[in-house]
Amino acid sequence: MSDQNKGIAPEGSGEKKMIFAMATIGIICAFLIVVTYESTKVTIENNRAKALEDAVFQVIPGITKTKTFQLNPDQTFTEMTTNNPKVQKVLAGYDDQGVCKGVAFQGSGKAYGDVLSLLFGYDPEQQKIIGFMFSKAKKHRVLEIKLRKIHFWPI
Repeated sequence: MSDQNKGIAPEGSGEKKMIFAMATIGIICAFLIVVTYESTKVTIENNRAKALEDAVFQVIPGITKTKTFQLNPDQTFTEMTTNNPKVQKVLAGYDDQGVCKGVAFQGSGKAYGDVLSLLFGYDPEQQKIIGFMFSKAKKHRVLEIKLRKIHFWPI
């Protein structure tokens, strides 16, 4: 009977080492995820703001510069000085002479199993939508093409 127990390791000898190794790997992975998220957060926000500004040039034709305004709780607009992603924004497009050619605003809602985000260009003088763009054009490219083919669409 003593010969049979010689080749078997005692119970519980490797369990603590395995739990310690798994916990260490989990802590290292969690640390790397947090460091990566925090180190790329500012760059991602800046890239999103730049992409939004570039999209404004597409939905409001003939502009050379933009200004960003925020909607205040009292339903007035003030120019934004910092990029706050939680504030509802309206982007105004201006030509070389400083004349406002239109405003762009974002709208979104649940559709087609995802959140559908659009950017609209609006001309206050003509009181009509002068352009639109899907924020997530890859997923909704077919819908965008169909909307552009509708005859009453003012584009």
